[in-house]
Amino acid sequence: MSFRDFCYANFGWFSRALKGLVLRLDKVIDAANMKIHPEVYLSVLGFIFLISYIPLILLLVIRFTAPHIYAFIPPLFLLLALNDKVLIIFAVIPLLIFLFGLAYPSLQARNRLWGLEMEIPYAGAYISVMASGGLSLPVALRRLRNVKDIFPKMAEEAGRIEAIRLAYGLDPISALE
Repeated sequence: MSFRDFCYANFGWFSRALKGLVLRLDKVIDAANMKIHPEVYLSVLGFIFLISYIPLILLLVIRFTAPHIYAFIPPLFLLLALNDKVLIIFAVIPLLIFLFGLAYPSLQARNRLWGLEMEIPYAGAYISVMASGGLSLPVALRRLRNVKDIFPKMAEEAGRIEAIRLAYGLDPISALE
């Protein structure tokens, strides 16, 4: 069982509860080219969110236990547990993790779009030189896939276009759309 399977099997309720609140997550994950289902992503996020509360729970247990067991607790943990500001910080960290987890697919999609925008003019010139040399568009896209060191984002996108073209039996122009 993989980590994603474990999270979805045990924290699927978290994703089902949030699915209605998080709009267009499936489109954002697809735009980011993240190969994960939105419910599985929310399950993983819910698992990380709940796990991040463990330090706060441990500090609260230390704080509210009887003072006679303070002798068995390391002094650093005791100082952390008795400081209100530290407890507030430990309570806010899981919320920040959750918010960052919700924003991460959007950030990845923007990063991917920015990378493609930087490479498209040069890749277009590369493809047009190949086309003027007599290569067809499918062959040019296959060659574009092999220049990952020059056009890393476009090579990845060319592979995605090629996969769509072969999977659905489309012509290259339809697969580009």
